[in-house]
Amino acid sequence: MRLKPFRRVAARGQRGVYMLELSLALLIGALAAVGAQREIVRTQLLRSAEIEADNLKIYRQALQDYTDEFYDELQSNLPVTKNGVNLAAGAAAGQNMQPTVANLIAMGYLPNGFTNASLLTDAGTFLNLIQRTPAGCVAQACDITGLAYISQPILVRNSGADTNTVAIGQMLSRIGGLSGTSVETTPAVLTGAGAGWTAANPVAGNPAGLVGARFGVGTSVFNAYVRRNDLRDPNLLGPLTVAGATQLGGNLGVGGNAGVAGTLTVNGATTLSGALNVTGATTLGALSTSGQLTSSADIGSSSVAGCLRAALQANGDLVSRAADCVTRVLVSNSGINLSSSTGVLRASLDGDNGVLQLNNGAGAALISASGSTGRLQAQTINATLSATRGAACTSAGDLAADSAAGGTVLVCRSGTWRAAGLDQETAGSACAVNGQLSVASSGAALVCRASTWVLLNDRLPVAVPMELYSGNGEGNVPAPSCGTGGVRDIVVAALQGGSDYGGLPPRNRFEVRVSGAGPWTVQPVLTDSSGTGYLTSFGAEAYNLGWTATTYCKY
Repeated sequence: MRLKPFRRVAARGQRGVYMLELSLALLIGALAAVGAQREIVRTQLLRSAEIEADNLKIYRQALQDYTDEFYDELQSNLPVTKNGVNLAAGAAAGQNMQPTVANLIAMGYLPNGFTNASLLTDAGTFLNLIQRTPAGCVAQACDITGLAYISQPILVRNSGADTNTVAIGQMLSRIGGLSGTSVETTPAVLTGAGAGWTAANPVAGNPAGLVGARFGVGTSVFNAYVRRNDLRDPNLLGPLTVAGATQLGGNLGVGGNAGVAGTLTVNGATTLSGALNVTGATTLGALSTSGQLTSSADIGSSSVAGCLRAALQANGDLVSRAADCVTRVLVSNSGINLSSSTGVLRASLDGDNGVLQLNNGAGAALISASGSTGRLQAQTINATLSATRGAACTSAGDLAADSAAGGTVLVCRSGTWRAAGLDQETAGSACAVNGQLSVASSGAALVCRASTWVLLNDRLPVAVPMELYSGNGEGNVPAPSCGTGGVRDIVVAALQGGSDYGGLPPRNRFEVRVSGAGPWTVQPVLTDSSGTGYLTSFGAEAYNLGWTATTYCKY
């Protein structure tokens, strides 16, 4: 669209300035686009804040469950153990007063796959601080207080250190009264909703914009009850009834009669200091001998008349039978057989030939492994070996799970681990089906385009638009955050043009000049025939020419 120049307007004592007519339709459209873009960004920010708040709530609840379960150990600053995870006493990361996200996942307090990365910060993670209060308290007199927080403040992107009050407000509303933040007027503390509580800022430098949520357990709540892992003697004065199994880790002292209606199993030695009186039937359940036991017949144990449930037979076989006397396990001098409750052979180990066979419910062999040939046959194979795609391998045809992509199977081909299912082709060679995928010898993906194999990476976009800006006259455009490997770039377009014939030489060429490598300075100028650019007229009035700019990240 060609724009008409402004008509010269005579002004007494001044030179006239000629400007082009504003392109109103283009300007209105650009402003509408900017408004829509800003609304999208705001909606995305609020949604990200809600997700961040939900993750912090999950993390805080995991810490609350941890302190509830190990309240007594934390009161006494003792090590804690769960699910094979041992946390030593101490306040360092990975110790009982500061369990890590990995610790909480392994101990079952956080779900597998819980991410430790913050959505609203560059490199923030979820951290915690657990303390015994008041200072100097001893064991059962201690309250356990804690703060779950994000290790970096939540700031406005590309603004330096401006606190992102919109995102923080959304998070505090989502989490509720247990949440708090450090504000610019009092950054040394985190203040809870409604100023209901405060906690010292745990991050060095006391940055404003830090968000956290408190948790903990008080003695006034727990000391009135006997609880799991309680270290105190409950000193119960009345009867105690236990409906389930009871396990004692120490000595059992009985001052009165002891009645056992079920089975009593003692793993340690039993010592009787008085008389043992048996008034009912007696069944020998254990046999202890310090010499050799020999027999010319079968030796076994039976709960069914005429059937030995477990027997060492005179021919050397060891047999285990079910209650209906069906043989379930047979160990002979030639191998081992395992059968189902209906007598169907499910697994066998042939000791003479070194063959392991697993059968289905009908007795048909599904898996067979030969120790003589080293051959494994099965209907379905799940590879448990992890390998790295592109790494060297030795045996062609071997299968492995891709360590970088769950569920992907790698196969050893030409001495290299490669993805299974894609043929190996050469870039530039002919292909038959446009859109078909393959892989080059280097491991790079190929795609069939115009009947030729080409590198898929060459057909992917390399520039991603990030933000849209507009202005009048000279202005600054902030640089986008492109991350590792990204290169910042900018494209500027004019919203209007103009010319100035109020002096000589006339300025009748319009340019938008950009300087800097991000952030950038944008200068919409009029130039004369020498190429010199001007932001103001011959009468020192600002041209204020309009422009738009789009920032990009190139990869």
